[in-house]
Amino acid sequence: MHHQRIHCRAKNHAYDAVEPHLSILKQLGLSCQFFALVVLLACIAFLTLTLGLQLDTARAAWATIALFFVVRMLTIRYNWHTHPLMPD
Repeated sequence: MHHQRIHCRAKNHAYDAVEPHLSILKQLGLSCQFFALVVLLACIAFLTLTLGLQLDTARAAWATIALFFVVRMLTIRYNWHTHPLMPD
């Protein structure tokens, strides 16, 4: 039960942290550049470091921030983006 509360809180905090930035990303034309997948990767990395490897939360947070930054910069630099599943 305790782990379910941690996962739920982590999911809610991740959404609360990301949601305000989505409109800014759309204005900059960066909304299709794997942003949601990078955020998901960062969340999984943080949970793995804290719950799976029992790493201190501050260290896990900094490692996750570094991972997110590197992957996000790569998506912007190389313009990796998603494509629609169905054509218009």
